[in-house]
Amino acid sequence: MKKNAFSLLEIIITLSIISVLVMISTSGYYGLQKGSRDAKRKADIDIIRNALELYKLNNFRYPKSLDKLTGDKKYLQSIPQDPYSNQEYGYNATAVSTDCNDLIDETSVYCTNYILGAYLERSTTNNCEIAMSCGSKLCNYCTDPYGKK
Repeated sequence: MKKNAFSLLEIIITLSIISVLVMISTSGYYGLQKGSRDAKRKADIDIIRNALELYKLNNFRYPKSLDKLTGDKKYLQSIPQDPYSNQEYGYNATAVSTDCNDLIDETSVYCTNYILGAYLERSTTNNCEIAMSCGSKLCNYCTDPYGKK
């Protein structure tokens, strides 16, 4: 007599293979999402860097905070936001001998340099020279006016 049904063992093996394939594709999908968010963060950093350079061309110094880029003269419509979480982009303006954040009046000392940072999800290394806050985490991707990372 001939049977036209699958055995229990064949069904279990088939379901096991399908579940392994689903797990592999799901983990790859989440990795791609993290990579695309990191690419967006790097693009945001470049947009902010360009706005900072325009600010410096007009004012002969970098601003004390990123909020100055959206003030009266709009260099940016708004500061770009992290694509996934409530993380912030780190910014630290410096003068020759002091941190510009310590200044009461930024017109007396020119902010001549800065470090701009972001927290990348897929980065395993930290290229930041100083510990800088990017919201609740430390930035692990930093750049300066010259694009040094």
